[in-house]
Amino acid sequence: MRLSDVPKPAMTWVTLDEHADSINDGYFIVPINATQWGDFPASYHDGACLFSYADGHSELHRWTSATSIYPVRFSFFTRTFDAAGRQDFAWYKARTGYLLLR
Repeated sequence: MRLSDVPKPAMTWVTLDEHADSINDGYFIVPINATQWGDFPASYHDGACLFSYADGHSELHRWTSATSIYPVRFSFFTRTFDAAGRQDFAWYKARTGYLLLR
């Protein structure tokens, strides 16, 4: 892909810290209308996760909900979003460049 292929490069993450208990393949997949994390982002940095974007910048985002902050337990589990979790997911979704496959 070229940068011109990405509709909003400053708002499209390319890599992120994935939580150790969620690493099960080479992808980070969460459905567009999720009610809980599928794969879940890390919260290693004092409740925050690092994202890098298609335009080259990076951002550390602090999660606000317990449904987004998980300690490493070496088991895969997730909780349904509460109100703050829905806000966390809305932040993530706004920065995910969903592209329709043809």
